[in-house]
Amino acid sequence: MKADSYFIPSLFSISSFEQELEKLFPEKETVFYFLGQHLFHPTNVVWGLITRYFHAYLARADQRIGIHIEVFDTRNDQFQNLVEQILACGIRHELLPEVDKQRHLSSSQVLNRKSKAVFISSSSSGYFESIRDVYWENPTVTGEIISVHKPSRMEYQKTRSNMESKRAWTEIYLLSCSDVLLVTSPWSSLLDVAYGLGGLKPWVLNETDHDSFCTRARSMEPYSQTPRSHGCKE
Repeated sequence: MKADSYFIPSLFSISSFEQELEKLFPEKETVFYFLGQHLFHPTNVVWGLITRYFHAYLARADQRIGIHIEVFDTRNDQFQNLVEQILACGIRHELLPEVDKQRHLSSSQVLNRKSKAVFISSSSSGYFESIRDVYWENPTVTGEIISVHKPSRMEYQKTRSNMESKRAWTEIYLLSCSDVLLVTSPWSSLLDVAYGLGGLKPWVLNETDHDSFCTRARSMEPYSQTPRSHGCKE
């Protein structure tokens, strides 16, 4: 059987499959995570891209924060609003530290502090540059050291280059290596694989209620941010 969508959760509603599936997956939301660990094996070329980048930029950090930015509105005012909402979400939920823009923090206070590596996946380099500059130009109030990284500036979905496909898979895997994940929209096949493979419940920005900034996804399963109808079951 072949399909271009992830439908395994629907099989739990079929009585002839239910008992066996519950034996295999007592926790339903772990289905994709365990299947992904067994089935997704990068080629040697892709694994080399993953491991070299990870050990060069992410491995030494005490915590890794992944940020996936899916942009549909490219207006300048929306760009700044989105950057501010990402930072506000990260600060409110203690994913990212607040910065001291008055620079009252002495340099001696940042020694021997924890480090966080922020990995940004986005087709636009502007978001990476804005977030990087915030933590480059200002000390954090906690003294934490924040490094911000983005591996490529290519727009993967606009090209069919084999190398770009490999780099896209690299970003998926690197996002899955995050300790926490913050996303602007849950509707991305790249993102679904990343948080499902990493066993992560991402923080999702609120598009309508900007006062609360973001909410935690209810499951690590792909396409699970909104209820899905699987038909009736007696």
